Amino acid sequence: MDEDIFIPLIFFAFIFMTVRMILLHRRQTLAKKLEAQTSTTESGSLRTSELKTLIREAVEEANIPLVERVEAIEHLLEHDAPRLLAEPDMLEPIEVDALPASPVRKHRTR
Repeated sequence: MDEDIFIPLIFFAFIFMTVRMILLHRRQTLAKKLEAQTSTTESGSLRTSELKTLIREAVEEANIPLVERVEAIEHLLEHDAPRLLAEPDMLEPIEVDALPASPVRKHRTR
């Protein structure tokens, strides 16, 4: 009589262990995929604020020569304005090479 219960018990234990191993394997595989996706997302993407900061810095850096040139022209016009107003016939074309290399910087408020 013990043999009649022993064989089905072994059969059901085998099926239970096989199903359990399959489910554990799937859980581990899904956990590894999720971890891989999370690590790539965190290291490969930028937040909106970080992207805005990078763009702002790139634009400011690209505009530095233009800003310096405009400030040099402003400085030249401020320096020569009294002479030009007194003698308008003395106007001469301004050459780019005649601009000062480092104009006096003004403090601007944004």
